[in-house]
Order: sequence, then C-alpha cells, then structure tokens
Amino acid sequence: MMHAADHSDPLALLMMRLCDGVMDAAARDELAALLRDSAELRQRFVRLVALDAFIAEEFAGAPALAFAKQPPTVPTRETSGDRIMRSRGLWYGAAAMIMLAAGIFALYPMARPTPPIASAPAGPAVVALVSDLSPDAQFEDADIALGEDVSPGRFALTAGRAQLMFRSGAVVDLTGPCELKMSGPNEAELVSGTLHATVPVQAIGFRVLAPRGVTVTDLGTEFVTRVDRLGVCHVQVLSGRVRLEAIDKSVLTHLELAAGQDALVDRGAILTMPLIAPAADPHEVIIDPTLFNAATNDPSRGDDPPGLVENIRASDTVAGTTSLQDAFGAVHNSLEPGYVLFADGGVIDNGNATLGDGGETVDYIEWDTARRIELGGYRVELRGDDTKPGGPRSAGMLRLSVDGQVVDTYDVHGQSGVVLRVLANGPVRGRTFRLELTRMTNLPANSGPRLGEIDAVNARVERETHGGEASPR
Repeated sequence: MMHAADHSDPLALLMMRLCDGVMDAAARDELAALLRDSAELRQRFVRLVALDAFIAEEFAGAPALAFAKQPPTVPTRETSGDRIMRSRGLWYGAAAMIMLAAGIFALYPMARPTPPIASAPAGPAVVALVSDLSPDAQFEDADIALGEDVSPGRFALTAGRAQLMFRSGAVVDLTGPCELKMSGPNEAELVSGTLHATVPVQAIGFRVLAPRGVTVTDLGTEFVTRVDRLGVCHVQVLSGRVRLEAIDKSVLTHLELAAGQDALVDRGAILTMPLIAPAADPHEVIIDPTLFNAATNDPSRGDDPPGLVENIRASDTVAGTTSLQDAFGAVHNSLEPGYVLFADGGVIDNGNATLGDGGETVDYIEWDTARRIELGGYRVELRGDDTKPGGPRSAGMLRLSVDGQVVDTYDVHGQSGVVLRVLANGPVRGRTFRLELTRMTNLPANSGPRLGEIDAVNARVERETHGGEASPR
C-alpha cells in the first residue's frame, strides 16, 4: 500500500487513499474533478494505476497493493446489444476513473478479482483496454465502448480518435483512419495511419511493428509513428530514445533516434534528418496529415482522404510523374506512385545560400487551398536515389512562399529524408503556397529533385463569418 505522499500534491494524496482502499465519495468526486480538468494529470494517473496493477499481477501471492482492502464485487451494467462492463483486473482501474472523470459512471471500489476456477475454459487474451474515445470516433468492424477489452487481432479506427492502454502500461493515441494489429500486452503492428505512444518506465521495450520489416522499439520515450498510403514508415521522437530497425533482403539496418529526430524508412533504407523547428518544443509540433491533401483524392484508388488543395501547378516533370496530385496524398503516377520527379537537364545548385542566383534551375510546385490557412510550418519528404547526401534526385535549397511572400528558406545539402520546418517568425495566413527547390547533382543528366508528400504543420483553417471577417476553424 502507499504510505507517504507530498502533501502539496493533491493527486498524490488522493492516489494514496485510493490505493489504500479508504476513498470516500467526497474524495472520489475531488479526484474525478482533477482528472476532468487536466489531461496531464489523467496521463499521470493512468501510469500510476498501471504500475500498481503490474506489481500486483507480478506478485499475486505477496501482500496486496490493492486499491481496496476488502473484496467487494464491482457492479456491472448490461443493456441489449452492449457488452457487460466488468472489472477484470487492477489495471482496469485507470479506465474506470477516466470514465468517471468523463461523467460516464460512478467509480466503485475496486479489488483484485478472485482467481478463476482451474477447470474454467480460458477466454480470449486481453492485451489492452480502450481508455479514451473522441465523440466522433468510428470503427470499421463494430461499435467499441470506452473501457472495453481489446484482444489480439485487428483494430480499425475509421474516423476520430481513440486511446488504448496496454497491459504493460504503454498508452497509444490513434488518429483515424488508422489500423492496428494487436499482438501482445506490449506490442502492436501499425498497418496504416498515425500512432502517438507514451511509454512509462515499466513498459520500456514497447514495440511498434510496421510494414516491410520495420520495428520501432521504445527505450523510454514518447514518439509518433505514421505509416502512409505507400507503406512508408515515418518516426518522430518527442522525448527519450527509440531503436529503429529495418530489414531489406535479409539485411538488418538499425539506428537509435533521440528526442528531436525525425526519420522515415522506405525499401529497407533508414533516412534521417534533424527535427528542424527553430525555437519550438517538439511536443508543440502538430502535423496535419489531411489539410494539404488534394480535394480530388479518391480513397477507393488508394489515395489519402481529400483535403483542401486545388489548382496545382508546377515546373516540368519527368514523364510518368505528371500527376502533381501525388505530392498531396495521391498515388496516380505510373512511374513512381506517390512522388513527383522534376525534369532532368537543368543547372545544379551553385553552392551558396541564395536560391536562384547564378543561373541555377529552380523547380517549383504551387497550389491553392479552398479556404484561407493559418500556417505555422510545413513538412516535406525529399528522396534522393542514394542514402548519402548529394545523390541523384536530391535537393539543394528549399524555399516556401505564402501569397507571394517568402516565409522560409532552408539549405537541404542534398540530404534525403523528411524536412520539418516551423516558421521562425510565427504563423502566416494565405491561400496560395509555392515550394521551390534547386537540384544538387549533375549525375545522371543533372537529374531533378524527387518530391514526396507535403503536409501542413501547426495549421488552422479559417472560415468566413457573416460579417465577412475570417475566423479560425
């Protein structure tokens, strides 16, 4: 049981009473109010409960660390077509208190369940529970409720957001559309979509598998993993470290990434680039995977969901990559679906910090949005043919303009990977965006840069009010 707490920390005091089984109704209401008002405290509470449950399960025969010293039965509710909600273990206490904070039902005293009768048939393994859902959350297979068991198998979120807490204590936030294959109490495979993982100490070693032999292993951290429509895996480390592994033709490549690093894995190659975010906390970098998608995208063809991009135009491109929409979430190009290759034969970058002087070729892609955007940054994938800087189809300089005003310039130095920029002078507003690039190498044939997906960062859509003034969405 818990015996000491910081008396200046209300959560610690209430946790002590909860774990000692002496929490009355007033204390439960106070705890619910704390959790309701603070996402940070909810996250901390989940970790503490998961740790207590982990210890309780590991030392089941030892003196209890239970929430309740008495073993009362947890009342259950059942309606037609709904699952019976029961307490199946101490680690479920986190979801119960979260539901209390959301006003769903009252927290009942919790106790470690009576061990099952040996002859009882074993039910499906439970590897996680649903610890949070947005009001607009939708699932492909069936309705899923807050606090529901998650067994090994497919978990497909088609819209909204969902949070899962694994038995290990690892917590993942999913943004739909997103598909997971649940495989164990400390492991899952991300088939597609975006996953934000927060891993407490007791869950170090939590693994996220991805297509084509990619594995992201937590080393005590917080990270974001995204698998795009082409099966390319993107990893962004917000704190701590992860181990990133990729297998290509039976050859294993691995790399440790630290906070502030961003990488992608494609065809067995790990491509890294620093998280370029001047004066920005990585936790405050919010990538919008949909806003800069083409309005005509068709998911039935394998495209990402449609966004606000329209009227796309660009400098000359290589035959077979004339669909400019492929830089905005589509996969229409016959040569390299999901990429735009600028035409060969231009003049390479002259090596200074000025874009476009000295006769060097400046390629561009320009687009409008259906509504005015407040943009705080951008994220773009640049892919040379080689993993080493300066290879064919690599870029030299990069420049972004909004409504004709230059807002960011960056020297890529021929690196391949993901460039993530936060605008140093703050967000800008506009509807016309232009990304310009120079080419880095004269072999072969002064090849043009290869451009992958473009995403908006820290962005908001503005809408017109009745008075004609723009306001954020």
